[in-house]
Formats: sequence, structure tokens, C-alpha cells
Amino acid sequence: MSEIIEKETKQITKTVKIFKRLKCDICGKEFTGPYWIANTHHDDWGNDSVDSYETYDLCSENCVEIMFQKYMKDCKHSDTQYLSFEQDVFEEHVKEYLEE
Repeated sequence: MSEIIEKETKQITKTVKIFKRLKCDICGKEFTGPYWIANTHHDDWGNDSVDSYETYDLCSENCVEIMFQKYMKDCKHSDTQYLSFEQDVFEEHVKEYLEE
């Protein structure tokens, strides 16, 4: 193992964005608090199906129902549709961006 012969301390600054509100992907309403995340994809395109992965933020039970109805409609034209829901509570999120 190499021996460290000199050390230096540097202060590093990075820029972060803080997200305070989300926008529902179904109705467009801005919201905070409880919401649902829907994940969808299919395997209709073979190896290219990786491009079908989508994530949606949904503000209400009504928007969850609309997403489920869309999924049921998509199932009529495909045997490989996938849909999952999870509930979450939106709080301020920090997303880090590196300055380029």
C-alpha cells in the first residue's frame, strides 16, 4: 500500500435543486403530501422494451383509477403489460446536479 506523504483539505461546493411541489401526470394539478407512484412497462418489443418503462406521479384516488383504466385498455392490445402502484408522501426532495 502506498504511503500518503501530503494531505490537503479543500472545500467543495455543489448546486442542488429542492423540489417543493409535484405535478400530477394525469390531471396536471400541483400537489404536496400523500400521492401514488405508478410504474408501467411491457415486453412487446423484445430487447427494445426497456424503452417502455414509465413512472407517473398521481395526486388522487381518481387519478389512480384513470391510470388503472388506461392499463386495462392497453392490455387489450398486449399480453405483456405491467403496472405497479406504491403510495408515498411528498416532502421536499433534494436532487443533486453537478455543475459541468
